[in-house]
Amino acid sequence: MNAPRISETPNSNPRKQCWECLKRRLVCDFGVPECKKCQKAGKSCPGYDEKKPIQWLAPGKVTLRKRKTKNSTASGYVPSSCLKSRNSANKNSSENEKEHTVGKEAEKVKLRIEKVQDLRANVFELTSMAQAINEDGGPVGWDEDADADVEELPREGWHNAPTNKDYGGWSSESNELDHTPDQNNTRIYPDYLTITQMAPNSSIIFFPLAALHFLPVSMLHTLACFALCHRIHQLPTDTERTTITEKWSRVYYHRGVAIRELSEKIGRDTTRCSDATISSVCLFLGTELHQSTSPNWQSHAEGLVKLINLRGGIEKLYYSAEHLKVILLTFLLVAIMGNTTSPPSSQITITASNVSLTSFIADVYAVIFPHLLCPPSLFMNLMAVGTLRSQAFNLTLGTDSARLEAEALLSRIEDFSPEDWEQPNTSFHTEWLQIATIYQSAIAIYCISSFQSLLILPRTLTLEAIRASHGDRLTFSLKAALQSKYLQKFLLWPLVVAGVEAVNLGQMERWWVEEALGEISRDIGSSSPLKARGVLREYWGKRRRGIESTGGISGVEGGDWDECFPIPYAFIM
Repeated sequence: MNAPRISETPNSNPRKQCWECLKRRLVCDFGVPECKKCQKAGKSCPGYDEKKPIQWLAPGKVTLRKRKTKNSTASGYVPSSCLKSRNSANKNSSENEKEHTVGKEAEKVKLRIEKVQDLRANVFELTSMAQAINEDGGPVGWDEDADADVEELPREGWHNAPTNKDYGGWSSESNELDHTPDQNNTRIYPDYLTITQMAPNSSIIFFPLAALHFLPVSMLHTLACFALCHRIHQLPTDTERTTITEKWSRVYYHRGVAIRELSEKIGRDTTRCSDATISSVCLFLGTELHQSTSPNWQSHAEGLVKLINLRGGIEKLYYSAEHLKVILLTFLLVAIMGNTTSPPSSQITITASNVSLTSFIADVYAVIFPHLLCPPSLFMNLMAVGTLRSQAFNLTLGTDSARLEAEALLSRIEDFSPEDWEQPNTSFHTEWLQIATIYQSAIAIYCISSFQSLLILPRTLTLEAIRASHGDRLTFSLKAALQSKYLQKFLLWPLVVAGVEAVNLGQMERWWVEEALGEISRDIGSSSPLKARGVLREYWGKRRRGIESTGGISGVEGGDWDECFPIPYAFIM
């Protein structure tokens, strides 16, 4: 005989909901021996008795806490989630008491929102930009959803705002994506505030966590790569190798996810050249240079140029997409400076006409300047050197014409006077004089050495003397400027130029260049200076072996620009 079966039909005369459904504020189905709501939730149904059954708690688990005193909420701000909990706890109180409590708490929230208005104004620009590049569309600027985020702030500051977004399969509570803004706001942003005292830069801002909700997944993982790499290079020198290896594995993981997401976006017609895709590719390119994980950075740059051209070209896109301006100019800076340390056969062509590009750069250079601090006339000469290198290599300009233009370029660089270059902020007179002197000498060496590599300029005693003079001046100025907290983050490219010139100097000067590049790497949290150090070491070795093999015969001395940079490199912060 079979044992009697317990009925699983709903209780015909239930007194009330089961205790678990009552606690969770669910509508119980009154099933026996367990209701289906508890079964689906994976919980043990406590039943329908008059008294709540005793439940054993795991060691250390607490269900009741001491009521906070009045002083514990001195800030006057109570999140809306806490308001809901209090209303539930006071369920048996009168309706008048509940309305009075809600009214008081709502007033506190209103005061809290008013206090963050100034902070909201500061982060308006980044959040509106993030909304604008969101694939899902939506209005540009602040909206009601952003106001809702303000009400949910659990503690002081945007960087503590809650987020429930699924970042490409990651839990938002246990990964580097949530910590990326904290890395920026607590480590990077305060460090860069110093340099804005000398050269104000509107692009350096406090990162609002609320903006994370609007950023594409590829951009989120790229930012995680950047933050992790920055942290790795600022770790103490005695950090265990296993720790560093584990962190680099995280960098490559996020890099892989970013590449996958970008490939999907570029593969679709609807998102191939969208604002979000262009922004994400540009950010990915900058991060690649920052952490030197790939030698093929030019492929990303050339791909980005093609995407921009699908939108009508960089100049048209710049003037039609307000929120893309900074990103486009950052890319221009990377491309132009990257061309200086790349072979003349591997130059990035940004526009079809060099004349129109020069005119465009002249119009927008005020926005580029805070990222580089190079005087405008010198930067235009630097661009002209790159253009002439490419024309001479491709034989689009005759030898005599190229030589005359090269001499004219060098003459304009020599005529620049750092003392006469005026800056509005006179309180940093010494720093402005140093940076102008550094860039004048660095660009003069780049001009002479790169043109000599292409045989546009001869190796005469006069030119060798000019180059050597600028080399001594550059090294002297760099040693002084590297002690300045306002300038040290702008000296990577000039220091690389000094490294090229150091092939003619003693071992002590080369050691100094190596040490300075290591210091800059730790300061800016980047692999790029270490990559430059490796390139220079290889170049110095080749030149030393060349001199030894010829017995020091005249003609092998002197720096050779294209020999130092046989493949494309980009050394810029």
